[in-house]
Amino acid sequence: VNAKGGQYLDFIDYVKPKKVIGLTATPYRLHSNSFGSQIKILTRTRPKVFKDLIHVTQTKELIEQGFLLNPEFVTNQAAADKRTMLRLNSTGANYTDDSVKRYLAAIDSVDEAHKSIYSAIQAGKKHILVFTESVNDSEALIALIERDNKGIIEGKTTIATVNALTKKKDREKLLEGFKSGEIQVMVNVGVLTTGFDFPELDCIIIGRPTMSLSLWYQMVGRVVRPYPNKKPVVYDICGNYQYFGNPLDLELKKTNDKLWDVYNGTRQLTTRPLEESNLAQEEKMTFGKFAGQRMSDVPTSYLQWGVENINSEAIKQKLQTELSKRLD
Repeated sequence: VNAKGGQYLDFIDYVKPKKVIGLTATPYRLHSNSFGSQIKILTRTRPKVFKDLIHVTQTKELIEQGFLLNPEFVTNQAAADKRTMLRLNSTGANYTDDSVKRYLAAIDSVDEAHKSIYSAIQAGKKHILVFTESVNDSEALIALIERDNKGIIEGKTTIATVNALTKKKDREKLLEGFKSGEIQVMVNVGVLTTGFDFPELDCIIIGRPTMSLSLWYQMVGRVVRPYPNKKPVVYDICGNYQYFGNPLDLELKKTNDKLWDVYNGTRQLTTRPLEESNLAQEEKMTFGKFAGQRMSDVPTSYLQWGVENINSEAIKQKLQTELSKRLD
């Protein structure tokens, strides 16, 4: 469901039910407005399809009950430090293609994926799923593996790739080979992020940066299904972990305004600008009980009180701007 409803809303309007209940693992979407892009809970967008969250099962509960596994993360701090190279596109909802291309070249993402594959194999991983940004990257990675195989008499690494142009029949055959173990490494370009159910999958390698919390959650989610003796690992070579954290640590909390937001530890991920630079430079409160806190962390009720009761026009303008970001 997107904020504007689309075909979902058309269907609901046609059926005219008395009540509509939605079930989702990711009750938030990237939302763009005049202030940039934010991740927003689906009940806090305008327009919206759903008006309330009536039940939340936290991910940590599913881990404790054995429905999910919490993977180990192997991260690349050098790549995370270079994410400042990434530039927002005109909508503010994603990175520009040019900046992503330059960033991936700067961190040598194909070579890093290549190294991660062999690190995973040495760690005993049997089924390795790789996410790359482009078909060119996937082909370059396969070429590196095939070059290595030429110098190996036995114990070759079997590798294949699927993307949007792979014919359905061929894709099904390749995925069957991957699940059977005939193919040890499957490189995919944007086709196995959702709906790919393979409990034995014990390793993923993420070679693409993203601004989408949902996409990050969905990619990591491929490896968290339980399976006997499975110890999943995620190699993140593009700094996504440093940006979003472990998606299985995400928690939905109600704020003082009785509105839901997503947190990773103490960091609020929803209803705030996505630009990484803004986290350090974001406007802060200069008075009252929330003095020193980021403006986006101040409850809406307090901002509204300030607009109605503070005499300083300059301060009222800042508070009103923050309110507008949340209500747009």
